Amino acid sequence: MKNVRTKKRKYTQRTLNKKNLIKKLSNETANELLNNAKKYESKIIELVQSLEDKKRKIFLTPNWKDTLFKSKESLSRKINKRLKSEIKKNKDKTNQDIQKRAQKIKNKITDYIRVTYIIPQKIYEKKILSLIDKLRQNNCIQLKPCKKQLRWELGDYYQGTNTVWQCPLQKSKIEVQFHTAESLKMKEKIHKKYEIHRVNCINNNGGIIKNRKCKTLRKQMLTMEKSVIIPKGLDVKKRFIRFDKNGKAYLSTE
Repeated sequence: MKNVRTKKRKYTQRTLNKKNLIKKLSNETANELLNNAKKYESKIIELVQSLEDKKRKIFLTPNWKDTLFKSKESLSRKINKRLKSEIKKNKDKTNQDIQKRAQKIKNKITDYIRVTYIIPQKIYEKKILSLIDKLRQNNCIQLKPCKKQLRWELGDYYQGTNTVWQCPLQKSKIEVQFHTAESLKMKEKIHKKYEIHRVNCINNNGGIIKNRKCKTLRKQMLTMEKSVIIPKGLDVKKRFIRFDKNGKAYLSTE
C-alpha cells in the first residue's frame, strides 16, 4: 500500500509540475509577443491609419486603438489551450519537449494585433482589393494564403473578410478584417452565441455536437447571418485573395 501511495504522490506531483510549466510558458509567451509588438506600436498605427480613405467613407472601427492589441490574459488563455492540445496530440513528456512545443505555437500565433475596416456595401469588393494592394506596397506579406479569407457564404456564422499579414517594417503579424457596417453589427451581436457554441458545441476533435441546445444555437446564428446584405457584385464562391503577374490583388475560387 505504501508503494502505491508513493507512486500516486509522484504522479500527482508530476501532473502539477506539468500544469504549472504550461501556465508559466503560456504567460511568458503572451508577454513576449505583446511586448515585442508594442515596441513598434507607432509604426503599426501609422500603417493602419494610412489605409483609411475618409473621402470614400472607409474607416477603422471606433475606439480601434483600445483593441489594437489582444489582452495578455486572453492571449495567454489561447496559448494555454493550444499548448495543452498539442502536448496531448504529440505525446510530449519532458519539459524540454513542452518548451519546444510552446515555441512552435508562438511562431504560429497571428491574431494578437487586430484591426477592422468598415467599407460601404456598394464599393466593398473594389476597396478591399485596393486596401490589400496598399498593404503589399508597404512590404506586408500575406500569411495563411490557403485559409479561406472571404467568408460571405452562409453557415460559418461570420460575414466578412479576414486576412493576416506579416509586416517586416512593423516587425509584426497583423490580422486585418474588412466589414460592411451591417456585417460588423451582426458580428458583434452574434459573438456571445458564437462563444457559447464554440465552448459547448464543438468536441475536442473539432466535430460538431448535435444536441438540441446546439442545434438551436446554430439555427439562431444562421438567421442572424441571413440578415446581412451581401456586398454588391460579390461572388461568395470567390473565397481566396490571389495576385496576378503584376502583383495586383484579385478574388479567386481557389
